[in-house]
Amino acid sequence: MRILSILAQKPYATGSGVYCTELIGELARAGHTQALICGIDAEEPYFDEFCERVSEVAVFPVRFNSQELPFDILGMSDVMPYRSTRYRDLTKTQTEAFEQTFLHTIRKAIEEFQPELILCHHLYFLSALVLEQDFSCKIAVICHGTCLRQLGTHSFERERILKALASSDRIFALQAVQKQEIERLLDYPADRIAVIGNGYNPAIFYGASEKNAIARGRNAPGESFFDNDLPVIEMAYAGKISRSKGLLSLLAAIDRADLLGHRAILYLAGNAGDRTEYARIVERAARCRHRVEFLGHKTQQELAELYRRVQLFVFASYYEGLGLSAIEAMATGLYAVVSDTPGLQDWILSKVAEPPAEFVPLPTMTEHDVPVESELAEYERAFAEAITRQIRRLRANGYRRHSVSMEVFSWESVAKHILSEMREE
Repeated sequence: MRILSILAQKPYATGSGVYCTELIGELARAGHTQALICGIDAEEPYFDEFCERVSEVAVFPVRFNSQELPFDILGMSDVMPYRSTRYRDLTKTQTEAFEQTFLHTIRKAIEEFQPELILCHHLYFLSALVLEQDFSCKIAVICHGTCLRQLGTHSFERERILKALASSDRIFALQAVQKQEIERLLDYPADRIAVIGNGYNPAIFYGASEKNAIARGRNAPGESFFDNDLPVIEMAYAGKISRSKGLLSLLAAIDRADLLGHRAILYLAGNAGDRTEYARIVERAARCRHRVEFLGHKTQQELAELYRRVQLFVFASYYEGLGLSAIEAMATGLYAVVSDTPGLQDWILSKVAEPPAEFVPLPTMTEHDVPVESELAEYERAFAEAITRQIRRLRANGYRRHSVSMEVFSWESVAKHILSEMREE
């Protein structure tokens, strides 16, 4: 099948971007011919590397900060891990430029590529533009959660978007709570919404090999992560460096946690889009009782290497689509402490009876990702206690990686589910 994927933002810098890229990779392995339309910056440092990685895919970039689009790339979150423009702040001229530039590229891609199926990412403006056209192929839209937040918090082209989305052949949700929200928000038939979940790439995210462990000076698999005379627990976080990811709460929780005699190093992998938020997090990290290192952007391969080096994954985000990074971390053998964002625990438990994760209940949210201030102390206390429990499990297990199989979370199953649903159309 000839499949065209469409994404308004970078295909490698956010959860939805990684999802799009990994899905393309799986569809390619299944023998499907593919093209991709994506938004990037005019001067994009990672784009050539990305194109080399997906050399079998025809890529049609739409460049922001260019003559056609003289403003920052649009973000599906109000704060992205790079410089971005909020949809709600677009002027009429900018909105028209976005529409004209993307439609020009879409029509070019359709003329040259002749897709049989279009997969749009996000239930939002670009997907609506595609659905408004009279293209002679099936069109499905994948919801990543942030699009629902945009639709629920401001009115940018809202009625136009909702009207266009009603004409899609299928809508794909990542988990059951999302499906319910889509039904409510769009008044869309439940039998045309399919829950497809998330996946991880087992060629990248796997446990530490004996060779790698020895090369790092670590012990081989099945032995201790570190010598008893070096009681250090290394923790990793991956995502945006922003307030909505709960990083201030995470730092407070690590300070508060009983680490059972260990010292801690926390690695924060990811970029920041809001410099004020970033400065506040850096300042709080400097006051942390334990060492905190800001690693910046990491590729999927670099993230996997980080996960294979540390002992615990921690993720205190106030809002998530489905927690892709948590699945990837657990696939490398890490125990995890994660916020119990809507739908995440139910989805994981539907596939793994006893996951190696502690799910920490979130505080009440006044908006999608703004917690009630008076409940933060209790959230941070609960997160700290969950960290302590996981360290206790690690110690009881001889500091070995967990033995829970995460193989049921595969991109292959996601791809097969999508194609099966579209063949039924």
